[in-house]
Amino acid sequence: QYDSIPYDGDYRTYLLHLPSGYTGISDLPLIVAMHGGFGNAYNMETISELSIKADAEHFIVVYPEGVKGGFLNASSWNAGWCCGFASSSNVDDVGFIDSLLNTLIGDYSIDTNRIYATGMSNGGFMSYRLACELSDRIAAIAPVECSMTMTSCTPNRVVPIIHFHSYLDTHIPYDGGIGSGPSNHYNPPIDSVLNVWASNNSCGILNDTIINNAQYTLTKWTDCDCETEIHCYITQDGGHSWP
Repeated sequence: QYDSIPYDGDYRTYLLHLPSGYTGISDLPLIVAMHGGFGNAYNMETISELSIKADAEHFIVVYPEGVKGGFLNASSWNAGWCCGFASSSNVDDVGFIDSLLNTLIGDYSIDTNRIYATGMSNGGFMSYRLACELSDRIAAIAPVECSMTMTSCTPNRVVPIIHFHSYLDTHIPYDGGIGSGPSNHYNPPIDSVLNVWASNNSCGILNDTIINNAQYTLTKWTDCDCETEIHCYITQDGGHSWP
């Protein structure tokens, strides 16, 4: 269902998918899946295919929507110094997601220990911000084709991460810098971002390359507090897209 909640003087929208056979008897995991800039909830549902996966594995997915504004009236998330209207207007997207979680937990059977965040591009940036500022609620994050644009990050607990990227992504370059996309902002290198999180998680083994072949590279940061790990998959193809 497509719905909204009042927040900060506005109505913030989201698309909710309950898995087939949902009864409300057992508490289910929840994935918060955030679209990229210029995107929307239905677009995110289509490219991620998470609703299909939810039916197969029995979890709930919510696709919240960023705010529209600026010259092109495009949707965006305030993920720090990224991106667009939401960032320049200092929209309280963290507060919106926090309020949305309260609403969903009140209305549905959700396992509050298994709430996860993912996102594509600007939505991926936002998942990093949630890990920084809502770590008491977000169990782990899975950002896609993004970086982290926070001036500070002080999570209350360790956060497991699985990051997906492409060596061919010119919008958000893996090695950092200003990309070719419309956002026109600096992106920290992905290794640097994950090393920051490795420090937050007190990981003992850093940048350990597990697989490096013609399809992808898998790097892990392990021996972290609370048995958490950080994984990074970098594909040799794909560009700025959901793998």
